[in-house]
Amino acid sequence: MFSIAYTFLIDPFNNNSINAFRKYSAIFWSNLVKEEFDKVFISKKEVLVRFYKKLLKDLKQEKVLNLRFNDLNKYIKQGTSIKKDYKQIKSSLSSFWDRYVDESFPSLDSLEIAINLCLRDLRIVSYKRKTDWENYSQLTEKRTNKYFNLNNKLRRNGVHPPDNEIVLDAHDHNLKTSYDLDFITFDKNCYDGAKLADFSFHDVKFIWDFTF
Repeated sequence: MFSIAYTFLIDPFNNNSINAFRKYSAIFWSNLVKEEFDKVFISKKEVLVRFYKKLLKDLKQEKVLNLRFNDLNKYIKQGTSIKKDYKQIKSSLSSFWDRYVDESFPSLDSLEIAINLCLRDLRIVSYKRKTDWENYSQLTEKRTNKYFNLNNKLRRNGVHPPDNEIVLDAHDHNLKTSYDLDFITFDKNCYDGAKLADFSFHDVKFIWDFTF
């Protein structure tokens, strides 16, 4: 999610989201997107805090020694049994290392400092960025039109809830404005659905459009 990538500094697409955030003078989102954002924010923060707390504990107890970046993949494979959690953790590793470590052979003391900084940002900065996002973004009116034909086309092309509803919400809002809007998503399924020709968007933007 565009909004989630902006909120978490160790999200792999954080820089892309910042570029997108700075490009537009106004950002709109539907109630459905906000609900998804709230759920994903809570679950992702819990997963990441739990992992980095465990990593810090294992370092202090010397269960992990001489940890380098390549060792992190092995570490999470051994300690993460839930597939969804593994994906979220693994996707954060490069950003964690680049932002907080940035050494090829860090000492254990350096790693402990890095993890504590990361945990601080997860617990404090992520909430601040969440608030910033919510204050800046504008909620759209609730959609009443079902757009049955468009919805059927989305489903036939493999776009299912909630992605199809998100696309329809954005399309509905765009029809009610006096100017054309870009549809921005960091979800490939949602992007593919929004690219269908029947929608009213000025353009459809994905992660690669904000890699500067």
